[in-house]
Amino acid sequence: MKTYFRKNALLVNFNEYYHAANPQQKTTIFSYVALANLMFVIIIALFAHKLHHIKKLQDDYIQVRIESHTLSKADKQKLAGKTAIDTQVFAWKFADINMKEKALLGDYKIAVNYHKQDFPKGVDFDVGNGILTQKRLINTIVESGNVTSDLFLVEASIEPKYMLQLYPLDRELISIRLIPPPAIESYYFEVSEFDDYTEGAQNDYELEQMGFVNTLESYSYTPPGSQIESTVYYANNRSFMVFNHKNIFSYLKSIQYIILSIAIAMFSLLINSKTNSPKNGRVGVIGGSVFALAANVFQINSTIKVVNAITLIDLITFFSGITILTCFLTTDRTLRFIDEDGYQVSKLFDLMMFITIFVYVIFFFSFVYWYA
Repeated sequence: MKTYFRKNALLVNFNEYYHAANPQQKTTIFSYVALANLMFVIIIALFAHKLHHIKKLQDDYIQVRIESHTLSKADKQKLAGKTAIDTQVFAWKFADINMKEKALLGDYKIAVNYHKQDFPKGVDFDVGNGILTQKRLINTIVESGNVTSDLFLVEASIEPKYMLQLYPLDRELISIRLIPPPAIESYYFEVSEFDDYTEGAQNDYELEQMGFVNTLESYSYTPPGSQIESTVYYANNRSFMVFNHKNIFSYLKSIQYIILSIAIAMFSLLINSKTNSPKNGRVGVIGGSVFALAANVFQINSTIKVVNAITLIDLITFFSGITILTCFLTTDRTLRFIDEDGYQVSKLFDLMMFITIFVYVIFFFSFVYWYA
């Protein structure tokens, strides 16, 4: 039994098959292996460039919206005639981030502080990046007879822009922007505090960063009958939370069956017996892995919305398809080696191609997780 396993060990047989091949056969095999290496290097380089582009789009989109800003004296002078309402935001409860849903339902507590004599009827607010579905005043505090703090419990349906292109290694920006009602232009909201009380609301996403920004925005227009362009300034605020989906378990869970499809095709290269041609089993196994890959990709795409751009899942799918195709072409060349040069040469070719493909598969999926 020990002799059987020793003779059939992968490395021992590789050394045996290598010495059995003549120089011309070795040159032919090495040329195919070199071609496979060149192909994988070019493909991974192209995919790495595209991955870098997708990641940069995501990071730039988030960064430009969370850069710390405060309203300076010059900014507030441009908002002359409008009163700043000191605002505190508390995230209270969130629904799970769901890529199939357009909106994210969340509960917030909003505290607004103002002078009673300036706004005897109180202040009102709306949500600028979603729909305010419920609002209830739960507490009012009056200090010194003129400073009022109103605390509201609100339910809002936020409409975030999900980073679908990098799923399942995406980062998501969830924010709420408070604005005065459309008919009121006498005040604006300036956030001074934002705290999280959701206690780990997301199952698959980890809270990476949170904060708030207050910025001065503007737009220009030309009034009817005038040739002079006017500029209108308004204040904007954002209370944000950045969630990170980068988790090795979530990553492997999302692509586990894609990896299985590749492994089926890859390990089929080891099917090459002396008594039977590899075409008896390998072609069927590789063909089955194609359908398995298609089913797995369909299942992943069913969990997210369709996006008209190249995504990380697309890159993984393309690489997996190319890998499976390489296994099929390897099998095709193996059949020719068996007919022309015999079993040992074909086995040497299979082992070298198996090692080559195995190394690049491990490198690709590790690189994707590390870089994304």
